[in-house]
Amino acid sequence: MKSITAFSILVTACVSICLVWTSHLEHQSLVQEIDELKVRLREGGALKDKQPPPPAKPVVVEPYGEWSRGTWLVGGHYVSSSSHNQIDMFTNMWNPGLFDRELSRVASIGFNVIKISLHEQVYYETPDVLLERVDTLLAIATLHKLRAIVTLLDSSGRDEVPEYDSLYEVYSFKRYWPVSPFPGVPEKRVEMYVKGVLEQFKNDKRILVWDLWEAPTERDVPLLSKIVRWGLEIRPYGSLTTSIVVNASKELSDVQIGLSEVVSYHHTGSLESLKETNEYYSSKAKPVLCASYLSRSQGVTPLTALPLFRNTSTHAITTGLIKGASAFTYPPETFSHPIADEPAIWEHDMIQHNGFAFNYAEAEYTEGLGLNL
Repeated sequence: MKSITAFSILVTACVSICLVWTSHLEHQSLVQEIDELKVRLREGGALKDKQPPPPAKPVVVEPYGEWSRGTWLVGGHYVSSSSHNQIDMFTNMWNPGLFDRELSRVASIGFNVIKISLHEQVYYETPDVLLERVDTLLAIATLHKLRAIVTLLDSSGRDEVPEYDSLYEVYSFKRYWPVSPFPGVPEKRVEMYVKGVLEQFKNDKRILVWDLWEAPTERDVPLLSKIVRWGLEIRPYGSLTTSIVVNASKELSDVQIGLSEVVSYHHTGSLESLKETNEYYSSKAKPVLCASYLSRSQGVTPLTALPLFRNTSTHAITTGLIKGASAFTYPPETFSHPIADEPAIWEHDMIQHNGFAFNYAEAEYTEGLGLNL
């Protein structure tokens, strides 16, 4: 009996000692945690843990492109005469034979570059087909000593494109030209498209400029910044740009200039206005590309504009090239206010359906520039 009582006392003592020691250890641990917390508070660490991660560093884009040294690009936006838009061009109106004939005529008037517009929807539906057809079109252009500017996204068109009808029922600038991407397309789809095309043609020297987003709006800037980052990560041979729309706010144009390796802008208006606008963009210490300049109704033609551009080493692209279903012939104001009769003076296009130049004096002048690469 006495031995059982002694054993019980011993067990109780051991348990008490263990409890005291455990309490001591917990106390020591708590003291240590408090001391660490004090240090973190003094250093601001505890506060940092509760804050979101710091924002990504701003994109810094410097001038880029070995091709731009000593090369003056003069050309136009090529949409085949049978195509209403950039979707048609690479789907139901795909016609390499027609492209070959038309690009032969483009080269014959002295141009050395064409602009090609792509659309996200075509890549989403048939990516391999689009990439293969872009390669084929570039090969045809190369046969005629034409290099390329490729546009991936474009906000200058229409959110909704009307059903195709006779072009002679109404005359409206870019009547069938859709925005790209269409409203509501998920960002992930845009990312897959942009990265997919840039990766495919990363080392392609036939493409001198990538216009990542033509005429973006203020609401497009967050996604535009991401797209420029993707472009810089992939680092294609061609320079990166984002074309500045006519009458863009200074805030938006400054953002786009900062995100571009080549400053690209659109202009509509008088020759004097073009001089002032070009002088402004030429002061930005980067190569300059005027991606739309023809305003024949206001006296801005290749004869009047190209001498100005040559003196300032500004690359020059016409909005239109071959007169056709794309409806680039008409003045920009007809975009929202269609007209009933076709204007006698073409605002943009250079070449008629039959392959002859719209204005022979203009064609002789550009042919005499000796620009073939």
